[in-house]
Amino acid sequence: LIRFLNKVLHAKKDDTKDNIISGSSRSKHTEVKKALKLLPIWSSCLMYAIAWAQVPTFFTKQATGVDKSIGQSFNIPSASLRVFIPLTTMCCTPIYDRVFVPLARIVTENPSGITEFQRIKIGMTISVLDMVIAALVEKKRLGIAQEYGLIDIPNSTVPMSFWLLVPQNMLCSIAYVFTIVGMQKF
Repeated sequence: LIRFLNKVLHAKKDDTKDNIISGSSRSKHTEVKKALKLLPIWSSCLMYAIAWAQVPTFFTKQATGVDKSIGQSFNIPSASLRVFIPLTTMCCTPIYDRVFVPLARIVTENPSGITEFQRIKIGMTISVLDMVIAALVEKKRLGIAQEYGLIDIPNSTVPMSFWLLVPQNMLCSIAYVFTIVGMQKF
């Protein structure tokens, strides 16, 4: 597509008064080329959006089928497990700024520690790890449900603690800090 735009830009118009494309057309052409070069980056970031979409859907579904009790009489609502995402973000952001960036500056000699692309790559890698962990937890949950004969019983509670779901929510938050901030800066 970029080659086509280059041909259009350099093509001579036989039927017009000018054989030279105007400066504004040239700048529009350059802007279109720059935007097209961003398409692979934007499309790869869609994969992160798929992982992030699992939080209100799959993660909440997982939470509905496990034991959410704290103590004898208190049960946490399933969607409340999402509270670990902002809590982790609040805890990890200062660690990122005060520990990770200074160490990265020493290693990379880059004033910002790492580039936006590196930040996005790290976040996307963490989101892949997050989905792997979520799949392993779900495999364990389904195994326990099958063991207790609860696999085909709707609204049944598997005797598995909700605390096993917390790491995937925390990793989702860490991936968010890296990916979204990197994309916004980019």
